[in-house]
Amino acid sequence: MPQQRPKTLEEQLAESQAKLNAQTRRLEQQQREIEALKAQKQPKKKRKLIPRPKGEPGRGPGGYNLRKEMRLGDKKHTVRYNRFLRISRGFANAYLPTRKKISKQKKDKVDKVVGLIAREVKLVRRYQGAWPARAAIKQYLRNCNTKLKRDLENEEEAAKGDGEQWDIPDIRPEIEEDEASDDDGIDWVDDNEEDDEEDDDECENEEGEGEIGDQGGAAADEEEDETVGDLADDLAAEKKEDDSEDMQEDLFEESEDADAESPAPVSPSKRRSALELEDLSSRKRTKTAPHSKTATVPASSARPGNTSVSKFQLPVVCPAPHCNDPLPQKPSEELLSLLVQHHNLLSAKGLIVGANDLTRKICYLVRSDLKLRNLLEDAHNNGWPNLIDLDDLRTRISTTAVQNDICSIVTNAHTLSKCPLWTRFLQLISYKVYAWARSDIGGFSPQLDQAARCGYFGPQGKAVIVLALDQFLWKTVHEQQISMTVTALQNYPQPWDSPRPECHLIPEAHFVHYLLAPFVAAILIAEDMGVDFENAIQIMDDSSDYGDVINPGAILFSPRPALPQKTSPAAPKPANISRTTQVSIVFSP
Repeated sequence: MPQQRPKTLEEQLAESQAKLNAQTRRLEQQQREIEALKAQKQPKKKRKLIPRPKGEPGRGPGGYNLRKEMRLGDKKHTVRYNRFLRISRGFANAYLPTRKKISKQKKDKVDKVVGLIAREVKLVRRYQGAWPARAAIKQYLRNCNTKLKRDLENEEEAAKGDGEQWDIPDIRPEIEEDEASDDDGIDWVDDNEEDDEEDDDECENEEGEGEIGDQGGAAADEEEDETVGDLADDLAAEKKEDDSEDMQEDLFEESEDADAESPAPVSPSKRRSALELEDLSSRKRTKTAPHSKTATVPASSARPGNTSVSKFQLPVVCPAPHCNDPLPQKPSEELLSLLVQHHNLLSAKGLIVGANDLTRKICYLVRSDLKLRNLLEDAHNNGWPNLIDLDDLRTRISTTAVQNDICSIVTNAHTLSKCPLWTRFLQLISYKVYAWARSDIGGFSPQLDQAARCGYFGPQGKAVIVLALDQFLWKTVHEQQISMTVTALQNYPQPWDSPRPECHLIPEAHFVHYLLAPFVAAILIAEDMGVDFENAIQIMDDSSDYGDVINPGAILFSPRPALPQKTSPAAPKPANISRTTQVSIVFSP
């Protein structure tokens, strides 16, 4: 047997240098990971909101200068401050009667206007309770009221020289009485305020515009105060509340005309009203009974030969027994038709057994309509997408960053143990991993199936995710890799159930359906919404009902093709955790 030649000094030095370089690279990688973990553990500094000053805006005793207290006193901020005043006055003109001071306005309506300004103008979010918007509205309404009184007095003085032929009865008391009956304002601000008029010259534009720096505590965008009002849709709904009953009457008249022998032509305006009632995107969640006790809508007569229209009171809640769900503010045409039939049955024969099927249909439509409206409102408020591009979804899953995250879950038991979805999964199955592995998909527990949904991607999106995962795992990971990774965590953090001798493997389809598909969906949601992984899981849970309605469809599972025989199966691709927003946060201890 030939004896090996001893290594020369140069070869020994080269080998030692290679080992040193490899060790240096490992130390540098560990140092980077430690620094990344430290950066994640550091709490974000919450910037302090600018507090509201004492007193009232204006030149009266104890008043303050609004521009100065907003910290916009520099000349470079003149244009932005004037623009803020114009926006505030524009919203006040749109939603508030400018003839009344803020002390005579409805408090909830003013709060909604302030909230709308805070939503549209990012500058206002720097202040506690969006107080600059309220101060600007108060100042503007006070000036409008003062100017209106002065103009009326001047006009009355000037009218003394006009001829008597232009005299008409004084109708101002009637107008004030009608307005008082419609707008039951309450005094929610101290009336002892001076009607000091602010100069309107500040609204003129000046050249140059500067941005605001962080002066003394500018808040981040997410630091909106809880006192900010609701959305503008509530104001728009209040503004159109008086027209809703007329639109309902149009629908009943169309239904009556359709049943008559000689139907009268329906005007295009009525058809547009009927279509507007079916616009689900504009519907709002009804927190209280949307109809007053005296609200009536027309109903067709109980006699078939009579084409006259009688009036009946629209029910406030669902007429089904033991159901207290409120009726939608704008019922659909189908629901209105069923309500008319129910009313006619009660009017003709009283409460009969035959009406049970009808009330069940009404109850189903009421609940379905309310659920859909609530889901659409939540999606609008939270910014969830209503359309999912399935081709784009496949492309996003095939990116290197997402595939690296998938490999880190499939091939690394320690990484899997730190995943919040894995922890929740073990709690839902009560650590009965092998019993879950022996069960069919969808047959273990309803709670587990609910947690396995993919948020606003819905069943259609989950089917695409599952198919993409099957194709990726077949090309990349050995067929028993998932079972090896899961069983490496046996009895951690609590004892598991005992496996049967004939079956101790974890099916790949189960792992993909219950863990890997929601994991990928949470990664994509984190990218869409700009949040970390844990918040993305919460968004996924909150939007799952919305996804089931908007993107429905049967979940299809693609069976994994049999792998060809390999002499030595390739090792799983190591995870290259380079993402800082999802995976690194997922597995932080």
